[in-house]
This record gives sequence, structure tokens and C-alpha cells, in this order.
Amino acid sequence: MSGDLKQFIESRQLECREAYEALSKMGAWDGWYKTLSSLYPDNAHFVFELLQNAEDANATMVKFELNDGLLSFRHDGTKDFNEKDVYAITNVGDSKKGEEANKIGKFGVGFKSVFAYTTSPKIYSKTISFEIENLFIPSLIDPKPIKDGYSTLFNFPFDRDDKSKVDAFNEIKALFDELSDNVLLFLTNIQTIKWQVANSKTHKITKEKNKDFIEINNTQKGTSHWLVFRDQVEFNNKPLTVSVAYSFNKEKNQIEPTRGDVSI
Repeated sequence: MSGDLKQFIESRQLECREAYEALSKMGAWDGWYKTLSSLYPDNAHFVFELLQNAEDANATMVKFELNDGLLSFRHDGTKDFNEKDVYAITNVGDSKKGEEANKIGKFGVGFKSVFAYTTSPKIYSKTISFEIENLFIPSLIDPKPIKDGYSTLFNFPFDRDDKSKVDAFNEIKALFDELSDNVLLFLTNIQTIKWQVANSKTHKITKEKNKDFIEINNTQKGTSHWLVFRDQVEFNNKPLTVSVAYSFNKEKNQIEPTRGDVSI
């Protein structure tokens, strides 16, 4: 464990605890907590936040494991936690990714959506292991081995009083049941998403780039093919990547109509 990073988390813990106590003293904590932990109206939105942050950590493979009372998430990202990351994940509205226009995740506000399901997310990496309580107070925890070639592990226990473990399980399972091929289309690093529900068969979506198209293999929905075009545009003097995808019939060598989605 990095000594400097350990000291930073201990210092950050004191700062955040003082902020929490000040908000509580003002009578503002309950409303602040409710607002930040329910920013996203659709259930289990935080699954996409986790994918976005794994993408930004240069991960190529991720895995979700959903069990009674717990969701685990692993990725093989090469970018480990540093002081800026810890600061961002324990802050609100000050993500450092604003400086990198094509980074799609925001550790600040985006990660707060996990608190709709848990009060104490736990994070294990090769460099540091810590948990977060009361939305933003970090504390060091004992490290845990991360198997199968993954580099980072998140554990989300379903321990909120206002959402039962059964409801949390069912809402997240419903998202996995409907997970679309589109989720991989516009990610440039992640090539494989795996998920396992209650020790059942492991499902996965994989992406393979061929010369003329992208092939998506989904163990729940079969194989699909897509034409994807990308270009660079300028917005507020910053370069951004814009992509568009078309459903492609490989046998007929033609584009087919499909329901449109916008991904941001």
C-alpha cells in the first residue's frame, strides 16, 4: 500500500468527517443525502457508471457478480487509484475528468448513484483498499486478493434501510436481463462484459472488430453486426469524438432499420 496515498486517505477522512458533522449540525444532512443518492431516476443506473469508470481506467474486461445482499464488480484496468481519483470519488461536482473532454465517467457525482443501493461501498485495488461511508467519508480497510487477472474490485452490500435486499437484487437482475448489445458499441477499451446472477451460468457480451464492421456476441441475445463511424469535432475549443452506428446485415450486405438510441 502506498504510504503517501494512505496518508492522503487518512487526511481526507478527517476533512470529510468535519464536513459531515457541519451538515448534520445545520440540519441539512438528510436532504443532502437523499438528493445525491437518488440523482438518477432509472433503477440500477449505477451499473453504467461503473462501466464508464472502468473504460476510463483502460479496462478491457469487466465482470459483475450479483448475489443475495451483494453486487461485486471487477475490471482489469491498468490505471490504478491515485490521490486525484480518491479526491474525486469522495467529492461532489469537482471531477477532474472535466479536463479530459473524451472521458465519459465522472467519479464525483456519477459514483454517488451507488448509494441508492448501499451505504458502504468497498474498493480494493493493487495500490489501496478503502470504503466510503455517508457518501464521501473514506476509511482504509484490509486488502483482499483480486483473482482471474482483474486489478480492481468493488463490493456493494445491499444495506440500505429503505431498499430491501430482495428489491435491490431484482432491480439489478432486470437490468442484466435486458442488457443491450449497444452498451459496447461506443466503448473503445472494454471488449468483454461478463455477469453472473446467483451462481448461475455466466453470461457475457463480447466485441470483435473486423475490417468492415463490429461483431457483438451476446450469450442472451445472439450475434449482431454494426457499422460504426467516428469523427473528431471541436466544442468550446476542445476535441470531442462523435460516433454513429448502423445495424448491419452481414449476409445481405446492407444496413437494416433498428430502434435508435443516443449514448452520451
